[in-house]
Amino acid sequence: MSIDHDIFLQTGVSLELWGALKAHAALRHVSLYHLHQEVILLFLEHRETLRNERHPAPYVSSPRGARPVNVRIPVRLAAQVQALSEKDNVSTRRILFTALVHFAMDRKLMGLLDSPVSPPIRRESIGSSAALTTAASQQLEPADLSRGSYHS
Repeated sequence: MSIDHDIFLQTGVSLELWGALKAHAALRHVSLYHLHQEVILLFLEHRETLRNERHPAPYVSSPRGARPVNVRIPVRLAAQVQALSEKDNVSTRRILFTALVHFAMDRKLMGLLDSPVSPPIRRESIGSSAALTTAASQQLEPADLSRGSYHS
């Protein structure tokens, strides 16, 4: 796919989340570009399921000190994210971060940091996942994650 048909959107992620997503992409032999598309499409589907069930979306904010990352996606998918942003009155950054968190939590990816194929990030250099857990726990309840959860 040519860069002319893609757009970059930015969000903030913890190093632990980013490392887990990169490790997951490597294990599946897919590019981050394709993983980001999958994550966003699954979240849009999840959001629609919640809307049909009349449940609010459990959006979460990036943790303080989050690493800014660019997510390259097709323009048509970015338009869907923008439309959802306007419909739910939340930023595209928050939608992207929430989609990444939902994907990682649904697939239990955060444990990948301890696997032998994880990226070369020392756990002591990033601390615990407290910032991510705190952000998620303040706005996500376990019941929210199970409603309309997406699976492969």
